[in-house]
Amino acid sequence: MRHNLGNPDFIRTQNLVYCRLIRRYLGQKYPQAIAEEKFTHMMHLLAELHILRDKNRRVYAEIERQAPQKVDGALLEFYELQ
Repeated sequence: MRHNLGNPDFIRTQNLVYCRLIRRYLGQKYPQAIAEEKFTHMMHLLAELHILRDKNRRVYAEIERQAPQKVDGALLEFYELQ
């Protein structure tokens, strides 16, 4: 989660709400076992995306440290490197 959020508890709560909604939707669309399998798979993919984001952030931070002129300002803002 980003460090500069104004209300991280609200974001966590909303994340849980959306996860429950997705789980309910999948439960309505598929048999329970398949729905749980799909939900678990989605959560694993989301976790992998977080890992990739963190790796990207580290790469750009290192590039910014070594050659700041090579990193676009939008990327600095996106990866919160400023």
